[in-house]
Amino acid sequence: MVIFFSLYRLPPEKVAARNIEWRYWFIVGAIVSLIVTLRLCTGLDPQHYGNLVVTAISATLVALTLAPLLAGRAKG
Repeated sequence: MVIFFSLYRLPPEKVAARNIEWRYWFIVGAIVSLIVTLRLCTGLDPQHYGNLVVTAISATLVALTLAPLLAGRAKG
């Protein structure tokens, strides 16, 4: 109900499209890949799919937290 009310209250004007920050998403992907690779190299059995999924989700959350810091530092 709250979601529908919020959508109803949105302004009718269109929002200008923004460019995609490829550097940000590259950093996110690199951090996720690094964490998952490190976890696999330190003894995570690839046959345990549940642990692999949890590792990927956790790595994504960590990457989404760290990427703005690293992207801002790389920008200038």
